[in-house]
Amino acid sequence: MEGGHHQRLFDSALVGASGFLDDNHATFRQRLYAESPWWVPEGVDDRVFDKICEVLARFLTDVRASPNHDVRMSLDDSVADFARLLRVDPELHRRGEALKQELLDHPAARR
Repeated sequence: MEGGHHQRLFDSALVGASGFLDDNHATFRQRLYAESPWWVPEGVDDRVFDKICEVLARFLTDVRASPNHDVRMSLDDSVADFARLLRVDPELHRRGEALKQELLDHPAARR
């Protein structure tokens, strides 16, 4: 946490989420059409879908742009809580060490 690595990882996840939404825009639109009640006109579906996409995109942009965003502060709290648990919960610590070793032993880690 001290180096802010978790926040940089979170930034990457936000970029990935934005790209995922962009890449799957047509798929999500089709899903809305398929699941929307028959009596809702397509024009209404279009407006609702466009608004949802706009709000999501703006939200992701806002979180990325603001180092003090509530979502980032919540992430900081969650990561700090997890770090504390790692120090006091022997089973969680053991599982973390096993995962670390598995990652270090992975062939891709040796390249």
